[in-house]
Amino acid sequence: MNGMEGAMTAPDDQGRTVYEDEGVRLWQSSGPSDDGVAILSFKSKGHTLGPEVLEGIVAAVAHAEAHCKGMVIWQSKAPFSFGANLKSMAAMVQAGAFEQADQYIARFQQMTATLKYARVPVVAGVYGMALGGGCEVVMHCARAVAAAESNIGLVEAGVGLLPAGGGCKEFALRAAQAAEEGDSWACIEAAFATIFSATASRDAQQALEKGFLRAADLIVPDVAAVLPTARQAALTLSNGGYTPPSPARDIRVAGRDGIARLEATLAARREAGEISAHDVRVGRAIAAALCGGDVDTGTRVNEDDLLTVERRAFAELLKTEETQQRIAHTMATGKPLRN
Repeated sequence: MNGMEGAMTAPDDQGRTVYEDEGVRLWQSSGPSDDGVAILSFKSKGHTLGPEVLEGIVAAVAHAEAHCKGMVIWQSKAPFSFGANLKSMAAMVQAGAFEQADQYIARFQQMTATLKYARVPVVAGVYGMALGGGCEVVMHCARAVAAAESNIGLVEAGVGLLPAGGGCKEFALRAAQAAEEGDSWACIEAAFATIFSATASRDAQQALEKGFLRAADLIVPDVAAVLPTARQAALTLSNGGYTPPSPARDIRVAGRDGIARLEATLAARREAGEISAHDVRVGRAIAAALCGGDVDTGTRVNEDDLLTVERRAFAELLKTEETQQRIAHTMATGKPLRN
């Protein structure tokens, strides 16, 4: 665990609340120091992303679009976010409420899309850990500002799942963009290795190398610099006439051939005794999400198609006994189960 976990970096002025609900608080500085940028913080333990936080984020973006120049997601106490609420997920599984779990994932995807396509710039101010769904929040913001020692990563495979809040989709989009330069397969292989390993970066620089941060994102050496730098980044984008991206269409995917190549890698590792049969199942799901699902190689899809593959793969894994055992074990011990 990073030494920043639990550290307080609250500014002297946490301002006036402009929106608050069960899951989040949105505030702006008071008086002359108000720069028009709103700060969003999560109220959940570990800043996990349960249903109430998802709804709060969407509502906060709507407020920022109507009243602010931009929005920064920042926590006064680390971590940035431990991701999806495993306790809520386990309760749904125990109750056999798989349709409810699917609705939760669909809403999670809607939340990250809301961040990405917000009419005002949304900046992630990161220090400590941003894991799983917390990493997906970072990946969907217009910019991220991360403290140098931040630990960022998609760790879902460790509990027998895959990133389904848009994380696989974002890597698939980058692979499609790389295809224009003739290097899409290397991008897919790297993304697969990163997601399948289920490990967080040791620092922000490695997060950049792994693709959790982008070239335009900023790394700052001092935790105290995260919030002011993130606010300035939001202002700079806003003052520059910020226009959100449009949802990607006509995305060329690797399809069945790509999945088969990644499955061959999994089979070799299984034969060598490096991974379990359930690891192979998880890996196949990740491969499908990165390659656009069961379609011909070179098929053109849109973002919603990629999100559907993610969500369906997540739902199938969640129904397996092995994944349910991994979730329960991680909740009880804080450690992964290799079954």
